[in-house]
Amino acid sequence: MNKLLKLPLFLGICGAACGGILAGVNALTAGTIAENKEKAANQAYYDTFAEFGSDLVIDKTLPISDELKEAGVTTKASVTAEGLDGVVYSCTVTGAATAGANPLSFQVAFANGTYYGYTTLSSKETAGYGEKTFDYLAANLPGKDASAALTKPGDVSGASQTWTSVVSAIEVCAKDYTSK
Repeated sequence: MNKLLKLPLFLGICGAACGGILAGVNALTAGTIAENKEKAANQAYYDTFAEFGSDLVIDKTLPISDELKEAGVTTKASVTAEGLDGVVYSCTVTGAATAGANPLSFQVAFANGTYYGYTTLSSKETAGYGEKTFDYLAANLPGKDASAALTKPGDVSGASQTWTSVVSAIEVCAKDYTSK
């Protein structure tokens, strides 16, 4: 056989074999990969409701109103377990350091008429300023009446833009939660 045909034929057979092997590996691991991605995506839910263990039922298909969308809500989820009937809102807003490309994302959880938890998912806010907002909310929201107004404490100074962005979204979520 001609030398000019042997090399392309050999490379074509090798390429087809490699493609088949990769397709097979993908078919075998696709379910596990999807399951791991879902676990990672749900980790904040499990962290917030840790005392209920892994028995949570998470339904991320609740409808999002236009008002919630305008406030930055990206997901509204029902989280249930024995003794729990909660709602978690995932939000993405713009803070002081996040204009444009790096929005900040968080979740706020409600159950039994109260704020149940606050979790920052991602942020590029300045340490000592914007992060004060996150620390304050994580420490002080749980157990607070969901219909109560949130007031900015004095020790969160320097974080006005971040506070306003985050709390505005949280208050819209609280209004939606308490209206149901």
